[in-house]
Amino acid sequence: MSPSGIRAREGERRCEPGRELAVVLRHCSRCYRPLRLPPHLAASPLHRPVSASCFGLCFLLLLASASVFLFGGNKEDGGGGGGKGTGGGGKGDGGCIFGLKFETSDDGRKSIAEVVRKIQFSKLGVGDLFSSLDWVDVLTGFMSRIKIIYAELDAFLEEVIEEHKRKKKNCDDNNKDFVDVLLQLQERDMPEFELTKDIMKALLLDLFLAGSDTVSTTIEWAFAELANNPEIMKKVQEEVRRIVGGKSMIEENDLNEMKYMKCVIKETLRLHPPGPLLIPRETANSVEIKGYHIPKKVTVYINSYAIHRDPKLWDNAEEFIPERFEDSQQVDYKGIDFQFIPFGIGRRACPGMSFGAASLEYMMANLLYWFDWKVIPNNGAMIDMSELNGLTVIKKQPLYLEPMPYSIC
Repeated sequence: MSPSGIRAREGERRCEPGRELAVVLRHCSRCYRPLRLPPHLAASPLHRPVSASCFGLCFLLLLASASVFLFGGNKEDGGGGGGKGTGGGGKGDGGCIFGLKFETSDDGRKSIAEVVRKIQFSKLGVGDLFSSLDWVDVLTGFMSRIKIIYAELDAFLEEVIEEHKRKKKNCDDNNKDFVDVLLQLQERDMPEFELTKDIMKALLLDLFLAGSDTVSTTIEWAFAELANNPEIMKKVQEEVRRIVGGKSMIEENDLNEMKYMKCVIKETLRLHPPGPLLIPRETANSVEIKGYHIPKKVTVYINSYAIHRDPKLWDNAEEFIPERFEDSQQVDYKGIDFQFIPFGIGRRACPGMSFGAASLEYMMANLLYWFDWKVIPNNGAMIDMSELNGLTVIKKQPLYLEPMPYSIC
């Protein structure tokens, strides 16, 4: 059964034992972790009157696909790696959000990396599932740990904003990042809402936590799957190198032609969605689905991981087969094909969808173009694909591959 043949409208969902789903029309975007934020960092709590304004700004000004190349000055200065075109592949979303030139100590960089790692490994609290049991999280120390983590993040964001303010006069248009754009918007007269520093912090936090996990985690899973399937690795590298044709840098138009690489990315997102439970949503009205009563104003989690591996929707659902998307080019992650929802569903799907997808394509293309890859240790064994489950699903064992520079001569 081809996945392209499955279509559903909002409101039409199956609800089966072990794969429970609920349809909701309004949801929050509390990053990916943790779910309960301090008020001044919660730009998007469950009920957020400024949501349309804030996320409209992000979507229109920051997160369009063209933004990846709009901030090209940052990207191509990224340095590092083996070839001229690898700078962009090594930078990730954090650089576009906070800027490559942001100056902090090595200890500061290590500290923020540790904070993000704590968030990535953290799990749901009891109160996230049963709001009447919030007190359990207080007794267990869960809320205290969250407050400590977000105090560290708040201090980091404060430093980022102040650093950008000090350097604003010397920032040229080619090196602007998200913080610079938000500071420019703050200076405008916008009667619909006031862009305060707290709102800026909350928006940056949403972008940073969502983006930092999504791209890096997906690339790791993609290369793990490719290393276990060398014939697919060979096929996608041949496509990338044929299209780039010996140029010293991959261009945006090249990415548009890399159809098979896009299939590889889609298949990776199907098997390894960065947020397997998506972000929490809230029912706008009571609804009955297949005998299940879901009351009004209930927080709901949608299990995209189970949907993506449902054998009723996908042939050989547990296998890595990018070709399934060659036969179904119309199946996409835009939120209209409800069997494939790595970025969420509907009008309020992930606002960074286009930006994240373009970042993934650019980094994958660079890594595939400039390097051949060898498994370490090279003993012929398959890479362990065991998962470490939190609110993001990451590899239990780190991926070790040896890059071997590819000569275009």
